[in-house]
Amino acid sequence: GRPAAKAPSVRLEPFRSTAPLEQTLEEYIMSAGICRRLMARQLIDTGLVTINGEVAPSRWVREGDQVAIRGMPLHEHVNRTYIIHKPQGMSQNMEDPLRRRTLSKLLPKGLICHPGWELAAKLSGITVVSSNMELVDLLREIRPKLRFTYLVKLKHGMTQGQLEAFTEGFGYSKGVLRYDEVVPLDPEFQLLRLSGVREDFKQLTLMLQEIGCQLPEAQVLEQMGPFALKGLETPGTALELPGESVGELMEVLRSEEAQSGEFVFDLSDGRPSEEG
Repeated sequence: GRPAAKAPSVRLEPFRSTAPLEQTLEEYIMSAGICRRLMARQLIDTGLVTINGEVAPSRWVREGDQVAIRGMPLHEHVNRTYIIHKPQGMSQNMEDPLRRRTLSKLLPKGLICHPGWELAAKLSGITVVSSNMELVDLLREIRPKLRFTYLVKLKHGMTQGQLEAFTEGFGYSKGVLRYDEVVPLDPEFQLLRLSGVREDFKQLTLMLQEIGCQLPEAQVLEQMGPFALKGLETPGTALELPGESVGELMEVLRSEEAQSGEFVFDLSDGRPSEEG
């Protein structure tokens, strides 16, 4: 079996809770590593940033000023990373124009976080969000290299011929649509486990249409690289990783063992918080 690993532990220099010197408010927010300049500017312009309890009266912060975003002190936004079992029907965006439930419902109120990879609202499964932009950028960079595993439930199953064609894959304009591994889990070929790398989230839909099958009733992302649902079996649970472990986490993510899924974090002894 694949070896499990405990969440790593390396201490990072904590972000100061008060401004260390005079600088622009945008620069101070960006120095926390939680967002880019554009988002920092938007937060300020929409009145979501306060200085010493007042809606940003100035574009400058001075030594000792207390800055908060969405009512949360700036330093409390820093290095917050969560591994989440996203429920089906929940948008991965922190804010959703369609007013669907979002991952923000599983996080501390007002916390700024960014998803590490795309996971459509109609899918459920493992995802990672973080306020640490360096970690988020790394996750997005290595996403095409991460081995994934899906559990797919079809409404009516497949015939033997359909399964063989699905396993073989199909050529199309950009290459070949194929999973590295297709494992049927029942005699009707209704429940399948699929794994591979570099998958487009539209791939399954295109392949099912090619063999004349309906879209799946359910699609669960069980594993993405070293992140798996073990310890987070209940949809709507979120486990926060210690902020001081982010440095080593990024080192681990750069390894081939982590990207291939041979190395898996053990989350079973964590204390996930359930959706309220």
